[in-house]
Amino acid sequence: MNMFTDPMEASSGCAEASQRTLIRLALEKTQQMLLEAECDRWENIQSLENERKVILNRCFEHKIAHRNSEIFAEALATMLHMNEELVALLEAAKEDASVRRTDHQFAHEAIGHYLDTKSESL
Repeated sequence: MNMFTDPMEASSGCAEASQRTLIRLALEKTQQMLLEAECDRWENIQSLENERKVILNRCFEHKIAHRNSEIFAEALATMLHMNEELVALLEAAKEDASVRRTDHQFAHEAIGHYLDTKSESL
């Protein structure tokens, strides 16, 4: 910073750069969440979501500079799209878990019926 630079303008520029870095980190965290979901590693999603919340809270502590509004709009639209994909994967995983539970329950009942029938014939 040279001696002719307004300190408020310089700190504003740093804040804007910091916000851009934070929104990029939030996008990367969202991408990581999506990759974890695609690999059925659901146990990792909550901690990633918690980390992303902290990043987003820090990102939006201050007003977004007008010159960054387009970048932020695009970043948020991308994040929203990835969240929608994540929700779709979650719904599919829930449905799969429900089907497996039903199949398991049916198999358990069939085994119980088989064992009851076998013990009656003895």
